[in-house]
Amino acid sequence: MTTMMDLLLRLASAVPCRVAADQAAAEEAARSLGFPVRVSGGAWRMRVDTEADIALAWVKARKRGHDGPVLIQAWTEGETYRVVGFKVHRAFWPVEVVSETWLDGLHPIPMMYAVPCGLEGRHYAEAIELAREAGTALPAGGYCAEVELIKGKERFTVSDLRTGAAPEPMISRLLELAQGIDLDRAARRAALGEPPDLSPVRDMAVAVCWMTTHSGVVASVGGIDAARAIPGVETVSVNVREGETLGHVMDIESRDRVGWVIATAPMRAMAIERALAARDAIRIFTRRTLD
Repeated sequence: MTTMMDLLLRLASAVPCRVAADQAAAEEAARSLGFPVRVSGGAWRMRVDTEADIALAWVKARKRGHDGPVLIQAWTEGETYRVVGFKVHRAFWPVEVVSETWLDGLHPIPMMYAVPCGLEGRHYAEAIELAREAGTALPAGGYCAEVELIKGKERFTVSDLRTGAAPEPMISRLLELAQGIDLDRAARRAALGEPPDLSPVRDMAVAVCWMTTHSGVVASVGGIDAARAIPGVETVSVNVREGETLGHVMDIESRDRVGWVIATAPMRAMAIERALAARDAIRIFTRRTLD
């Protein structure tokens, strides 16, 4: 059976990568690609800057990837985008390009999505075409497919391929608010082998921004009402309470545990500004666990 890693290895437009079956292979792949590299297992990712850190990254990637193969990729600087679409039989139907803003550091994690993506027309068309190429290479069927792209100085490259029965819930919510497209309904149609209905019925800008805080015991949570009072703020979801212990944000699960805000506006820049203002209005204070 062809895996997503196999397809990334075959795609000429993909970020240079290797699949490692053991730690020695991971070390050799990293040396071949050149540091820094991105080490991935399942949805978990880690930036590795030196050979000395490969062993730790390998163990974590194997654990998070349920002992599956580990992907070693050349580290590529640039803006990250996600093209959401559907595979129906052999055809790939792209829906929209979503921009992603990532948390810098050891564990790269998307901390903001926005629609529209902000690409100018020519680059938008390039992103859609590259995603269509990658999506067409996926196995025939009826499912949701997402193509992650990195826009470097000269061109886009494919950095990840993800498939599933349905889109990520947050992506579904964003496209519903921005364009009135029901991605869950489209996924059901794709599963039946029917072309998805992807016609937009409105044109709004939407941004979701996740909250961050220091690790430790939550001492207080405030500012929720102030965040909700900001014009255009559609959702404020704070998932932590006083007395709970928080670790570092290392993956999607730990990111979602804190909470997020969603804001809408007629223009992209305004939606992002509102989302950031709502996020910054929320004050989550922690104290060290030994205090």
